[in-house]
Amino acid sequence: MTPRSLPRLAWVLAAGAGLLRVPFAAQRLWDHDSVQFALGVEAFDLAAHHPHPPGYPVYIAALKALDWLGVAPLHGMVALSILGGMVGTGLMVLLTARLLGWEPEVPGQGVLGEPALGGGWSQEPLSGPAPPFAGGLLAGLLYATSPLLWFYGELPLVYAVEGGLSVAVAYGAVTMGVSRRHFVAASVVFALAAGIRPSTGVLLAPLFL
Repeated sequence: MTPRSLPRLAWVLAAGAGLLRVPFAAQRLWDHDSVQFALGVEAFDLAAHHPHPPGYPVYIAALKALDWLGVAPLHGMVALSILGGMVGTGLMVLLTARLLGWEPEVPGQGVLGEPALGGGWSQEPLSGPAPPFAGGLLAGLLYATSPLLWFYGELPLVYAVEGGLSVAVAYGAVTMGVSRRHFVAASVVFALAAGIRPSTGVLLAPLFL
């Protein structure tokens, strides 16, 4: 198994997570929160709970953009939930493998020369059923098929989007030291997560810092 195989596995599982959710996608607004999100797309007004405070500004902005493209708020929210489940699944594979010592290949540089978990420098391609590959596979499968994540991953609510971005923030925290580009990307993802749901920024601030 080469370092290049893990990203392929990640996106195959991400696609599988999407396929699991599409057939069960919600066909109506689920609860009062989803109704308030839909009302917020029509007229953003926190005083009227359109949506409920603290406001979810980036989430509503994304739904407004989709609405401008002709995607109704219900379908926009469900599509973002499915996308959040896919992103969370794919990045969970990479995050877990990274924590287990996997080092991705950088174009023109081969495998990154960073200390692997437990010390040392890993320049050799992964071979056999390596723990990073097996661990990433297991983590991705669990994320894709967890009943709770699967359930929210097909509803017009913000939780699946928040879940996917939380995994992205964790992956960014692990990789931000690789280069300035990685640091900037991690910072943008953290800001995006906080804009989607402000409480996420508060809860994940210690991890990001």
